Amino acid sequence: MGCPAAASSPFRRAPEARNAPLARAVLIGLSKANAMGRRIKKRKPNDYGDGTAAADRPGKRRASMHRRIEGTGERRGLDMGTLDKAIGFALRRAQISVFADYAEATRDLAVSTAQFAILCLVRANAGLSQGSLGQVLGIEGPRTAFIIDDLEKRGLLVRRPLPSDRRARAIFLTPLGRRLHEQVAKREAAHNAKMIERLRGEDRDALLRMLALLATPV
Repeated sequence: MGCPAAASSPFRRAPEARNAPLARAVLIGLSKANAMGRRIKKRKPNDYGDGTAAADRPGKRRASMHRRIEGTGERRGLDMGTLDKAIGFALRRAQISVFADYAEATRDLAVSTAQFAILCLVRANAGLSQGSLGQVLGIEGPRTAFIIDDLEKRGLLVRRPLPSDRRARAIFLTPLGRRLHEQVAKREAAHNAKMIERLRGEDRDALLRMLALLATPV
């Protein structure tokens, strides 16, 4: 008689059967990787248009951190090394503080600094092209398109073909976009006055001239 247990022995299984657990593990791994990829694709890009990462956006968390550092005198007790003389570091700290104040002033209107800049430019230059907007603001093409897509979905602006170039699009504010721009502009004016107070009597125009020079390569 043959050994009936031999047929069921794990050492006598066909190669396909022995490889089944490995195949299942590979499939599970691929499934998890695909799911992670889909979640990453669904994330919205940064619409601030200033080159900062999403984690650097101003808001409650950033404003809270800023208040902790300034309010407790924590920075005053630190040796900053050469950072106190670094223009980029000073600009970054000022940007964080200014953007946080703007975000607080316009929180209920849900208009970012880049979105407000586009509303301002289109209001003053009706029919401006998307490419021109990106160049003036220093925003990359895909990010400019994303911001404009969002504003268009909200019914704040419309894109129309340019008569001179059917591939390009001219941008116009809608009546709703003009009303929202007026609301944000009033908040921004109050915010700007607050920032001027922080200069403590220093020349605002001189500061703006120096910032313009920093933004223009020699």
